[in-house]
Amino acid sequence: MIDLRSRVSYLQGLAEGMNLNQSVEGKILGGVINVLNDIADTFCELEENQAEIEEYLETVDEDLFNLEEDYYGDECLVEDCDCLCADEDALTAGEQSAGSRTMRGLDMGAGQE
Repeated sequence: MIDLRSRVSYLQGLAEGMNLNQSVEGKILGGVINVLNDIADTFCELEENQAEIEEYLETVDEDLFNLEEDYYGDECLVEDCDCLCADEDALTAGEQSAGSRTMRGLDMGAGQE
């Protein structure tokens, strides 16, 4: 976003060099350039905030991964495991709700409607 700020500064310099401030058009152009400057500042702040959030999210993701490793260990890495968390394809395909109601072949949702 530094490029955006420098481009707005360049426009400000051009407008000041042309001495447009005395005309109506110059005042309008000056106002538009001021708004562009405010927008550039806001974008820079948003970019900084996004970088902070990304860093925080990566930290939370790493912490969650470590907790999962500590809690589950290697128990779900066995191919013949009966638990549903080993079936990553079913989870990513959106079949988690059907899988959670049918655990090890038992229909856990029967009769609850």
